[in-house]
Amino acid sequence: MNGKRRREQQNQHQGKANGHGGGGGAPSPGKGAKGKANGHGGGGGAPSPGKGAKGKRKKGKDALYTMPKDVHTAEGQAALALWKEKGKCIFYLKKKGRYCHFEACEGDVYCGNHRVVDNRPRIPCPVDPRHTIFKDELQKHLKKCQSLKRMKSLHQEPYYVEDANVGQEEEGRPDIPTKERKERIVALGGEEIRALVSKIHRSMDTLAERLRWREDHDPTAAVVEGEGEGEGGVSGEGLLRRPKECDAWFGDGEFSPANSHLAARKYKTRHIQQQVSMIGHYVDFFPRTGEAEGSRESRSVVELGAGKGHLGTMWVKSMGFSHLLLVDNQCFSLKADREISHEEGMKVERFQCDLKDFAMDKVKSLADRRVCVVGKHLCGGATDMALQICKTSRESSGVALQSLCIASCCHHKCTWRAFVAKEVFEDLGLTAQDFQLISWMTGWACCGHDHVKKDEAKDDEAAEERKRKMFGNLKMPERIKAGLACKRLLDLCRIAWLRQNGFLSTQFVKYCPRIMTGENMLLLAK
Repeated sequence: MNGKRRREQQNQHQGKANGHGGGGGAPSPGKGAKGKANGHGGGGGAPSPGKGAKGKRKKGKDALYTMPKDVHTAEGQAALALWKEKGKCIFYLKKKGRYCHFEACEGDVYCGNHRVVDNRPRIPCPVDPRHTIFKDELQKHLKKCQSLKRMKSLHQEPYYVEDANVGQEEEGRPDIPTKERKERIVALGGEEIRALVSKIHRSMDTLAERLRWREDHDPTAAVVEGEGEGEGGVSGEGLLRRPKECDAWFGDGEFSPANSHLAARKYKTRHIQQQVSMIGHYVDFFPRTGEAEGSRESRSVVELGAGKGHLGTMWVKSMGFSHLLLVDNQCFSLKADREISHEEGMKVERFQCDLKDFAMDKVKSLADRRVCVVGKHLCGGATDMALQICKTSRESSGVALQSLCIASCCHHKCTWRAFVAKEVFEDLGLTAQDFQLISWMTGWACCGHDHVKKDEAKDDEAAEERKRKMFGNLKMPERIKAGLACKRLLDLCRIAWLRQNGFLSTQFVKYCPRIMTGENMLLLAK
């Protein structure tokens, strides 16, 4: 539908909403079912697509796009008939609670993506399985597939080196799927599980002593783990940092939610607190006393696994850096970095590239600049890939890597192939098979985050009893502590690996309390 036609339809419906519609038929799309009570709509019929079943109109969406969620009611069927009249696809998207927004194909009620044709099966695109195609049109599709065009373009870039940051698949020690890891844990007897947990605790303590590391005290941990109410209701604010460079993100500052700056609209308060604390811990770790005037303008921030670029955008705005490079394997809308990309003296670049194939030392714009690599909640093996990128860049003369600041996440998705600290791990007497089990058990660290409602307590008790029998009669607090030990073990192996590879100054700290996020550990190195 072109813009002119859409505006005409909106004007037409708006006229009905203002009381110019007839008496019978559907009430106005602008007012929905409640329009009858306000005197704006007609008699019976379908509720308005503008407000849907809950009477709420989505901001920024065409009023025709929001439909009742229950298509089996009389109102839903009437609304569906209205949707057909508009020439829209009637495929219902259950997760989104609405119909497809695309135009229906000529002579059909479905769009090209949802059209059902006899004896014409659809298959995932071999280039990008996120979309499907007709099996008999595979060759035709490959000639125009946009994902394939992007991939070919990416392969021409100098910073693309296939599998540069993951190791080779080791014969006899392949990674196994998550479901199979769980099955192996369940297959172990109670004594074997407890013996493995004891071995994990000993290995973590040994490595922590070798690195002279002690875990920061978190007064909210008891609340999260279900063992108490914390220490006098302490919120854990002692772990949060708030450097003066980030004052603009609070109160009435330039980038605070109370201000009208566009960049501020992209952030939620809890994410602001976490990201500011990451910057604060970095400032404590990497003080800039006696810094030469204008030296920040020669610095670059590289955010790996950037997503919408929230952390990198806050970093350059707070620290006064002039160059931001963001890397992610997907493209996003509503990016935070676009709000600063047109500012004078600011250079923003965004690469769509998988971290396993990204060679930072071959990026021309980073030549002769001091680089800080950051990343928040790099999922599973992405943390290992980021560390490998930093190691390769440090050994290269192409990039002056100065420091890194990475918050790890989702250790249950780690893979032996990508894990950088294999030698450190095996020196502790652990094996690749142990790694598969330990990485899955890290999920236990967050199993106490969901607080059960009182009316669900009995069901929860039954589920907990099943889990105890399944996992060697370990109670929930014991499983949480075992899961945390698994997480710390993998991260401390990474810290030891960094020290072995030229990062002589490292820190492993909590940057926020667990009650704010379970993934609250930060790796710092320079």
